[in-house]
Amino acid sequence: MDDHEDKQIPTIFHDILVSKLSPAEKRLDRIYQEGQTFVAAGTETTAWTLSVIMFYLLKEPKILQRLTNELRKANATTSTELEQLPYFNAVVQEGLRLSYGVSHRLPRIAPDETLSFVDGGKTWLIPPGVRYLSSL
Repeated sequence: MDDHEDKQIPTIFHDILVSKLSPAEKRLDRIYQEGQTFVAAGTETTAWTLSVIMFYLLKEPKILQRLTNELRKANATTSTELEQLPYFNAVVQEGLRLSYGVSHRLPRIAPDETLSFVDGGKTWLIPPGVRYLSSL
């Protein structure tokens, strides 16, 4: 049994490795690219959300003061305790609402490989280096 198959806390990488995907889809470079995508996506969205929240807190000192008072009074030490604070929760939820993600189609380029796309039984081939739009 491969080492990744018996992990007690599997990750998405374990799921990819034990899936029915072709060996080409399980290559180390592909797994690396998936990891980079997860890190970038998580970092970028979190950073943007925190930036939006901080902008509005600094723009509205009364809101910042109310949040600060709630946090000081609660003396919360865990994320579970923070989640129970109504004003803190409202600030986070509003920050998430205001910091929406990308609202347009994203251009994609596969620099080194030909991509195939099947639509209604027809296979379309996209040559390496061609920019195309993803609906994701």
